[in-house]
Amino acid sequence: MRQSEAIKYYSKSEIKAFIAKVSQDREVAVQFQGGHYSKRPQIIQFPSDISSFAKEGATSFHISQERWQDAMKLSPEITPQEMNNLRIGWDFIIDIDCPDFKISTLAAESVLEVLKEYGVIAQIKFSGNKGWHICVPFEAFPESAAKEFPELSDALMYYIIKESKNIFERKLREINFDLKDFLKKHNQKRELYSKQDITDVPKLLGLDIQLASPRHLIRAPYSLHEKSGLASVVINSKDLKNFKKEQAKPENITKVNENFMTPGNYSGTEMSLIITEAKDLRFRKKKSEKVSVPTDRKFVEFKDRVPEEFFPPCIKNILKGLADGKKRALFILLNFLQKAKWTWPEIEAKITEWNSRNAEALKTGYIQSQINWHKAQTKTSPPPNCSLEQYYKDIGVCVPDELCKGIRNPLSYPKRKRRRNGK
Repeated sequence: MRQSEAIKYYSKSEIKAFIAKVSQDREVAVQFQGGHYSKRPQIIQFPSDISSFAKEGATSFHISQERWQDAMKLSPEITPQEMNNLRIGWDFIIDIDCPDFKISTLAAESVLEVLKEYGVIAQIKFSGNKGWHICVPFEAFPESAAKEFPELSDALMYYIIKESKNIFERKLREINFDLKDFLKKHNQKRELYSKQDITDVPKLLGLDIQLASPRHLIRAPYSLHEKSGLASVVINSKDLKNFKKEQAKPENITKVNENFMTPGNYSGTEMSLIITEAKDLRFRKKKSEKVSVPTDRKFVEFKDRVPEEFFPPCIKNILKGLADGKKRALFILLNFLQKAKWTWPEIEAKITEWNSRNAEALKTGYIQSQINWHKAQTKTSPPPNCSLEQYYKDIGVCVPDELCKGIRNPLSYPKRKRRRNGK
C-alpha cells in the first residue's frame, strides 16, 4: 500500500469523521508503515487526528472493544480492580477469519442466525481481508455486565460456538465441503482440525476466543488492511450473502455505514436470555466455576416415575405452552423430567406435545440438540431453584399454591404432595 493512497483515503471527510466517532471512550493503536505501532495508550479525539496520523505514515487504526472513562490512565502496571473501575462497558466481538473467505461467510451467517434466534440483530463488518467481525454493542447488555469482562464475553463465545455448530455443518454439507480439498488448497495441516468428516467447528469458524481479554484491539471500521489494501467496510447483515470484496476497495467507498460499535436502537435487554443460557452452559462445562444456577445441595431423588398429577404449578404452567421464555422452559423441563424418572421416549413425547402448544414453536433442530446434549451427560442435574426469578417469575409460570411454601426447588413439590396424599 502506497502511503499517498492511505493519505488520500483517510482524508475523506466521512471516513475520518466516523473513525474518530467510533474511537471515543476507547483505547486506540495506530499502525504505521513497516508494521510498528504507536505507543499505548493512545486516543483519537478529532477527525483531523486521523488525517494527521496518515501523513505521519499511518496505515491502519485499531480500537478497543472495551470502553473507558479515561483510556489514557491505562498502563501495563494497572491492576484488574483499577481496570474494572475505569471500564464503563464493552462490545461483544466475534472475529471470524478462515483461510477461505466463502467458508468465513458461511460461519458468519451461522453466528448471525443464532443471535437472531434470540432476538439479537448484530452488527457486522468485513475484516478487510479473509473474514468478518460481528459486534453486539454494550447497549444491548444490562449495565451490570460492565464488570463481567472478560468472563461473560468468554462464556458467550463458548455458547455461540456450540449453538452455531449444527447450522454451520448444514451449510457445509449444502456446498459439498471436502476437508481434504480444503486442507490441500490452503496448505493446512490436518492435525489443526479434528479427525471428523467435517472438522472441528470452532477451528474452522475461526471464532477468536482470545478476544475475551483485557485491552484487546480490533481493526476500526473503515480502517485499511495492510495486506489486502481493502477497507474494513460495514454492511447490513441482510447483505452478507451478496457481498463482494470489490465493495471494499477504497475508491469504491462513496458512503459510510455507521452501524458498527455504535449504540443503534438497543434497549439493554436484547442479550439477557442468551446471557442466562451461556452462563448455564458455562457452569455445566466447568463445575469448578462459581455456581451460576444454584440448586439445593441435597435435592430429592425418586425411586420411581413421578406422575404428572404431582408436578408443581410452575411445571404444569410451562406444559400449557408459553409465549416467551421457551428456551429457559425447555432447560427446566429436561432437568425436571429426568429427575422425575421419566424415560427418554416419554420426555421427548412430552416435549413435542409442549412445543406444539407454544405461541411460536421452538425449532425442532434446537430441541433435538438440547435433548442430545442431556442424553450424553453421565449425571443429571436438578432444575434451577425457585429463587431464580429469571427462570420462573420472569416467564410468568411461578404461581405458588399452599404446598409451595418453603420449597426451594420444584423437585421438592412432588415429594411433599405424595406424602400429603399418602403415596
